[in-house]
Amino acid sequence: RKNASGQWVQEAILQGAPAFGDARSHGHDVDVIGNLAIVGSPFNPNSALAPDVHLFQRSSTTWPLAARIPPPAEASHSVYAKAVATDGDTTLVSASFSPGVFRAHRVGGNWTVDGLLRPVNWMDLGSNVNGFQTDPQWNRIAASGGLGAVGAWGDDPRGQDSGAVDIYDIGSGGSERPIARLLASDATPASKLG
Repeated sequence: RKNASGQWVQEAILQGAPAFGDARSHGHDVDVIGNLAIVGSPFNPNSALAPDVHLFQRSSTTWPLAARIPPPAEASHSVYAKAVATDGDTTLVSASFSPGVFRAHRVGGNWTVDGLLRPVNWMDLGSNVNGFQTDPQWNRIAASGGLGAVGAWGDDPRGQDSGAVDIYDIGSGGSERPIARLLASDATPASKLG
């Protein structure tokens, strides 16, 4: 934050701990809106340490842990929390090797995963293992104004790995299918948009 002299000063460290899983991955991706900070802590699928999303709520000059969004069952074979994005009461969580991006809503102080944003023809985006996507599709996500943007760089709309960005209505009751798809007009194979 800026102090009274106009200088930027560190206010807090949102630090991982053994209870948060592998501390080396804590903070792999972060997003902040107002006084809410979302911190992704993915994990190695071969590790016994669980992944998680941690939500820190600012209170004066401290940022205590306010909630966690653990992985749902559908993320059991994935690298959960590789990317995170929030729009206040809605948070998006990517999970490589999964069938989509998870959507969680906050009601009161509780967060619940209540949707899965599915890309266009997700099973056609690359080879799969045990039914899960192997292309690292959803490393970039964003949320703002009730919309979510999900990068699908391994999709092939204009040649192999030309990529796309899918737009979703992420509000409560929003569609789990894209409402729009962004393609580069000059896309070529391997341009990897998204």
